[in-house]
Order: sequence, then C-alpha cells, then structure tokens
Amino acid sequence: MLNYITTVKENNKGGRIWIEGESLRRAGFKPNSRYRLEYRDGEIILSVSKKGERTVSKRTRSNIVFPIIDINNQKILEIFQSDTPVVASLEKRTIRISIHEIKKLQKHRENVFFSKLENDIALDESSLFTGGGISTHAINKGLKKYKIKSKISSIAEMDPSYLQIAQRNLNPAHCHVAKIEDIQSKDIKGTDILSFSMPCTGHSNHGKASNKIKIAEEHSQANTALFGVVNYIVNSNPAILISENVVQAKYSATYILLKAEINRLGYDIFEYDLDQNQAGSIEKRKRYWFVAISKGISKVVNLEKLNIPTYKREHKNIKSILDERDNEKWMKSDYFNSRLEKNISNNRGFRTSFVNEDQDSVNVIPRNYTKRQISNPHFINKEGDKIRLFNPKEHCLIKGVPFKLLRGVSDTKAHEILGQSVAYKQAMGIGEIIGELCSLIKN
Repeated sequence: MLNYITTVKENNKGGRIWIEGESLRRAGFKPNSRYRLEYRDGEIILSVSKKGERTVSKRTRSNIVFPIIDINNQKILEIFQSDTPVVASLEKRTIRISIHEIKKLQKHRENVFFSKLENDIALDESSLFTGGGISTHAINKGLKKYKIKSKISSIAEMDPSYLQIAQRNLNPAHCHVAKIEDIQSKDIKGTDILSFSMPCTGHSNHGKASNKIKIAEEHSQANTALFGVVNYIVNSNPAILISENVVQAKYSATYILLKAEINRLGYDIFEYDLDQNQAGSIEKRKRYWFVAISKGISKVVNLEKLNIPTYKREHKNIKSILDERDNEKWMKSDYFNSRLEKNISNNRGFRTSFVNEDQDSVNVIPRNYTKRQISNPHFINKEGDKIRLFNPKEHCLIKGVPFKLLRGVSDTKAHEILGQSVAYKQAMGIGEIIGELCSLIKN
C-alpha cells in the first residue's frame, strides 16, 4: 500500500484531485484501463473495473508512459473544501481518498469549541511551563470578564515546588511534573485553550552572555522544549494557543519553526509586543506574545479587529507600593558603587539600578533577584547610603500580580516565580480579547 498526499484544488469546473506516477500502475491503474468512481460520506473510492465509466489518463516523459488519475468536478467540493489536504491510499485495484488527519483534527477542535460556547459549557484551559500559575490565572481572569465559563484542565511544570503553588492557585484537574518533552502522548488531555511560555533565558542578551551561548537553541533547558510543545499541541488539539516570551524570541529559530508548524496545523497567528504602558505596571517589562486561533474560528471572528485593553496605573510611584517589613536586610550602597567603578574601568556593561521612592518605573526584576547582583533593581533610602531588595509583596505590586497567589511562599521562591512570570495585566489583556472573541461567537 502507498499513501499519496495531495491537495484539493479548485477551478471553473469545481474541485480537482490529481494523482500521477508508477504507484498507480503498481496498484493496477494502468494507462487506458477503466475504473469506477464512488462518492461516499467523507471519501472518494476508485476501483479498477472493465465496466468503469472513467479511463486512466497518461503522459509520456523521456519515453516512459506515466498513468494519471485526474478527477475534476463539483462533487469533489461537496466532500472536501478547496485547498484541503487529502490522503489517497493506493491498494490493489482500489484507491481511497479521504481527508488528511490535520484537517480532521482542525474540524474536531472547532466543533468542540463552537458546541461548548453554544451550550454554555465551560472551556478547558491548560498551560505548560506553568511556574506558580500567575500567567494562567491572569488569562482565566480575563476570560471571566466576558462571563465565559472555563476551568483549568491541565498544567505542566518540571519544578515540583512551583507546581505545588500552581495547584493551590489554579486547582487543575490534571498535573504533569516533568520536562515538556518527557510527557507521554497518551497522558496528554484534550483542551480548548493552551498557554505556554518556553524558557526565555537563552533568548535574552543577558542569558546568552551568562550562559556563554550564541543562539537560544544551545541552552540546555530550551534546546528540546520545542519538540515537547509541538507534541503537546498535536495531542491536546486546542482551538486557541497563547505564547509569551522575551521580545528577542520573536525572530529566533525556535519561534520561526514553531509558528510555521502551528500554521501548517491550521491556525492563524496574531502577534503582539506588550509593555508597561499596556499593563499599567511599574516594572518596565516588554514581552512578545502571540495568539493562534484555529482557522475556522478565525474566519468567524478575526482577532485583528479586537484590541487588547490598556489598563490605568494603580500605583503612581515606588512610594505607593512600599510595604517594609521589620526584618528587611539593608546594606550600604558603597558596596555596589565600588563595583560600578570597577565595571566602568574594565569596560563591563553592568550598572547599578538604584530606585528611590519618587521614581515611577523600575527595570525588570529577574528570577535570581535574591543573589543581589549589581544590575538588579534595589530600593535606596532618602539619605542614599543604604539599599535593600524589594520584598515579595512589593515585587507583586510592581508587576501588578495579586499577592494572594504567593502568600506564605519563601522570599527566594516568590522572587523566582515572579521573576520568570509576566506583568499580570499583559496576560489578563490577552485573556480579555479571547473572552471578547468567545462572546461575539456566542451572540
């Protein structure tokens, strides 16, 4: 048996399916032989028969005669849409033409999505690289603004300590404690909305420098993650995909390949660069997002017509978010000032990032914040002689993250989770446009 994959084309006669080559001869469809043509629900069947109403065509190349099957009529478009990939299975004296699995998956996820919205059934949400669940929580909150029913179906996180926090925040039905690429296909549950933030360390300029790599794909935590993400997408078959990363990831090999594969699987992709102005946050955290919508859904409501909301700032300056604890660890600012002088003399780019109470913004606070690196933001007192780290509650307020999501978590763990997370209202804004899309489809 041979599977011949081709695409239904359309012309003024209708749909057209063309099959050519030695495989036809081997299956018994020789030039000038006759065959029958049957149109059934979802497939077309060709059978070699002396009484058949059609004849196998031919053409000669380099003195070799090649058989050709050329079907061109309106009935094809009653079974398959134009530009639909189909599989022609060539067996002995028979050819079965059916829709490609990619299109079956697309049709299934769209039918499930439309049916759930029509019948007011909760959509299933899932996330990969979940961390403490902050981004997933924000997307879910954005959906709820439009009164779209949803529930967290599955989450995946390789760090068990992070997963415990995410479980508390999200209450998922299923969990994976594993690297994404190690999750078995049989353990992946179907979902309607899938969000993921692949490791960003290798994409950022600082990450490349500190890990001594030239391209993101060399990073040990990211070089095989792409394969796990694609496998999860195929097996969970979501109607909507959401991804976030540093802006440098947008044109990386990983994301170029990922977006190409997502498009091949039947999704339209919409890209956004979001920052503190959209999120209304104090932290200057610019991030690249994309939303991929299954093409049949995208035809009903085009995401390009919907705008991600811009949120007003809740906190005007650093002073408004300060919540000093009794045990804050202050240190003299001279330590970093002397380090700064050495960096300048050695032509190193790392500079201090001292922030006073009157400032209205702060640079990105990273996951390794508790290491007190010179370039990480430090709050400096009025006198200018002492500095300290922002505590977890202040860090939450700087990013706009509800502190309840990290209550009771150690400082180190809280900063790790927050440092790898998003400006909360970036994710909430993404959730809102998806909620608006769902609302428009329902109404």
